[in-house]
Amino acid sequence: MSIAAWCIPLLLSTQSLLSQPVQLVTNAAPKEPNFTAIQFVSPTIGYAMTQHDVYQTTDGGQHFKPILATSKAIDFLKAPNTSDLFVVTGHELLISTNQGALFHHFPLPKFVNQNFTWQSFHFVNQQFGWYFEANYQSQPVCGITMNGGKTWTRLSLPQNTIGLGFSDPNHGFAFAASPKGSGTFYQVSDQGKKYAITMNVHSTSMGYAQSATFNVLSDHLAYLQILGQAGMSQSSSSLFKTTNGRTWQPILGVSTAGGGPAPGITARNIPVGPGYDAGPFSVIDHNHLFVIGGMEATGMGEVALATSTNGGHTWKTYLPIEGANGIASSQEDLSFVNAKDGWLLLGAGYHPELLRTTDGGQSWQRCGSYANWPTIDMQLFNRTQGIGLGVVGDSNAIIKTIDGTKSWKIIGQLPVKKDLPYVGTNGSMIAMITPSQGYAIGGDRNLYETENGGTKWYALSSPAPGHLLGITYSSAKHTLYLITDKEQIYASSNEGKAWSKPITTSTWLQDMTHRSSFPSVIAQWSTNQYGNILLANAGQIGQLAYVNSPDSTGIFVSHHGQDTFTLLAFPKNALLSIDKVQFLTQKIGYLITFTNDLYITEDGGLVWREISPSYSN
Repeated sequence: MSIAAWCIPLLLSTQSLLSQPVQLVTNAAPKEPNFTAIQFVSPTIGYAMTQHDVYQTTDGGQHFKPILATSKAIDFLKAPNTSDLFVVTGHELLISTNQGALFHHFPLPKFVNQNFTWQSFHFVNQQFGWYFEANYQSQPVCGITMNGGKTWTRLSLPQNTIGLGFSDPNHGFAFAASPKGSGTFYQVSDQGKKYAITMNVHSTSMGYAQSATFNVLSDHLAYLQILGQAGMSQSSSSLFKTTNGRTWQPILGVSTAGGGPAPGITARNIPVGPGYDAGPFSVIDHNHLFVIGGMEATGMGEVALATSTNGGHTWKTYLPIEGANGIASSQEDLSFVNAKDGWLLLGAGYHPELLRTTDGGQSWQRCGSYANWPTIDMQLFNRTQGIGLGVVGDSNAIIKTIDGTKSWKIIGQLPVKKDLPYVGTNGSMIAMITPSQGYAIGGDRNLYETENGGTKWYALSSPAPGHLLGITYSSAKHTLYLITDKEQIYASSNEGKAWSKPITTSTWLQDMTHRSSFPSVIAQWSTNQYGNILLANAGQIGQLAYVNSPDSTGIFVSHHGQDTFTLLAFPKNALLSIDKVQFLTQKIGYLITFTNDLYITEDGGLVWREISPSYSN
């Protein structure tokens, strides 16, 4: 989704700019449950949890039904097979052996910290599980159960242990990291009572290690993800592997400016992991691995996926996955049941999106019972027809509506081979001259054209390939304009066959159809790239002129074609940021928010009514 200039340091004069509050009418219909974690056990059966509920699906995530409701917060959900289910809530362990039809309650031992996170409990079968809670600042606490949680035995762990994992009661692994820069790998045996050092790693970067997560397949095959420090919506991480239970080799690393170096990795030829903020990883067998990396610092809701089919020797990365765009949340969850079928929860706990892949991560589709929705941009031709760019799971999909945005159908695809990292702000990403002919900017920031209404697109040369941030069309001048990340504007009067040299701001303003309608204070925004993007998104319908406010919390409108603008200010408690606005008439208009919600106004912008799809199970 295009991101408006919500953090642009522009100083606005209040002269000629009045303010009027706007009324919002949100969709009262129930929306998708606010999932915080997921786990699937087969291509059809899976579970998801919210803060107070557990849900089950039997059709691969298309529909969910509640199977557990509690007034206490749910902290943990684990399903080791298709029958057993473990839930932790209110310092109790709830166990079901029949897919959640009936739960038995068991109190947790006193040594269990009531402020634990859901990752702290692990079960490998109906009887054996363990609790582990530690970080680099505290003494680790651990306990195991051999009877399905009825009783627990507390274990003593080596100092500075930050990760623990078992394949069975007598075979496991532990990892300890010293703030001074050393890491120690252990083999664990005798129901967690014995620890033997198998390998030491001495590296200053190991001092950055904060936590570690094991995925143990057998007594000799296991993976370990080490998380480093974090900052600026970035973090560092490392992924290690053992095939003999004794020596560990790094197979993936992420070093970032905000999180520092990848913990424990000294070699320079280690593959670079996906994204800039370490997410969960899923291991299917000896060969197949899936690793997620968040892109909050650059992608605003997108995540990157890396996969390996040979045990981490080589990796393949795919296009960033379009998700809960605009949400600065690093919460994701990942669940694969085989090499092809997997689910990804984006924005967990805050405007979540559940996606599914059936081809090993090459493509993703949104789960749920309602139609796709535009996530990047849209352009409506009239009250019934319009075209959109981007859907959840695919930022380069082309969709169409013929019923006034009530439903959308995927009709085409931009032929993008590789998306580029997000650069901070985008303008209008689609410009349709007619319902048949139009242009779009893909995730690779290149230009594409269609001549058949969006079903087929082909690449079009531009003066700044890989650097485009916005496109707009002036019907009065019959001219296309491109805005780049170099604060340049290019024009074409022959449908993109040839482009001008970079044009000046004054020329740009003169060519704008609505130039005479905007007061000088708004025209001054065009002094930089971000202001030009705002003005490119502006519009004029008869005597109505409109443009987003720089902070994306309102719309400047003029209903008289004069130099007097009113700021339609949205309620501050609505936490609503406007991404895209389009008026079809002087009364009827649409807007898309950062969180992919769609609103309509029928009175010129005084009242906006949400028409986003509601969830139906």
